[in-house]
Amino acid sequence: MNNKEEVLNNFNKWFINFDYKTHKARMINDYYLEPICENAQIHVTRKCNFTCVQCTRQELYGDSNQAPNMDFELFKTILNKLPKSVKNIDMTSFGEAGMHPNYEEMLQLIKASGRTLSAFCNGSMFKLSHLKYFDTLIFSLDGVNKELLERIRKGVNGNNLLQKIIDTVQLRNKEKYNTNIQINFIMGHENASDITNVFEFCEVAGIDELRLTPYLNLYSPLDEGWHDMNKELVKSNDFVDWKWTIDSYCNKNYNFKLTAWYPRDNYKGICLYGAWRVVIDVDGSLRDCCFYYNNNPRVFGNLKEQSFEEIFYGEEMSKFREAHMNDLPLDNCDGCNLGKGIR
Repeated sequence: MNNKEEVLNNFNKWFINFDYKTHKARMINDYYLEPICENAQIHVTRKCNFTCVQCTRQELYGDSNQAPNMDFELFKTILNKLPKSVKNIDMTSFGEAGMHPNYEEMLQLIKASGRTLSAFCNGSMFKLSHLKYFDTLIFSLDGVNKELLERIRKGVNGNNLLQKIIDTVQLRNKEKYNTNIQINFIMGHENASDITNVFEFCEVAGIDELRLTPYLNLYSPLDEGWHDMNKELVKSNDFVDWKWTIDSYCNKNYNFKLTAWYPRDNYKGICLYGAWRVVIDVDGSLRDCCFYYNNNPRVFGNLKEQSFEEIFYGEEMSKFREAHMNDLPLDNCDGCNLGKGIR
């Protein structure tokens, strides 16, 4: 089932007539004034078998074999310390979570906790036998053109990934699982022209939803590579014809939903990290952001030694939320944008 009317309304609301001040005021009222964490993103590994062009992981950690995994006992401690308000666990990691040696045991523990489970994955490590654990599963797919896809996501076998998505949907339908299966497509200057082919693949494969996101700057404003990447963002932002993309979807009666995250000049103050959701790193620390990974993250506390409530409602995290609300200086967050480079 498509959502054409919603897509058109959101295109006007979030892209054509986006009002930052109005949206920020709503976010503050709904999430910041009385923060309650409902979503915890747990990074269980920094290992990855891909070297995607937009990712900074290899620059930070080099050989994937040298990148750390979360200790399994620490994972169990974290799960036990999460408050009842946390309804969903997101296993999307700064790495490929499926590479963790205790991955399936982690999935089992999450389901046993009564929480929902979601994750992005590159498809390579995903086992069909794991599907039964997931409420939402999102495959990263940046094109159906094999040459294009393998150039962007270095390490992927394009044919294998496409078939894995098809097989996953077929198994879901056969076993009558309730898993919502999605594709995330990063729109950039290299692959924007392939979007209609992606639409057709989503229709044939039978996925539930396609998510479009802009090309992101995964460097922190503190990193040397941030300014160079912003030039790439400008290039991508100017090249992508979002209106044509939305019209191409709405002019047909596809049987999948479309969600588009449009590029923005400023994301500070409308971000849910720290107010509604948290990022828990491989060492058990609560940190400021899931996008920016550098050697000097803002760390609010560590679940090895502290309770969740002590960290989430503590002085450092409260100051962080206050800075978002009142536009006070925040080194990693100042200059943060969602896919729109600063000219």
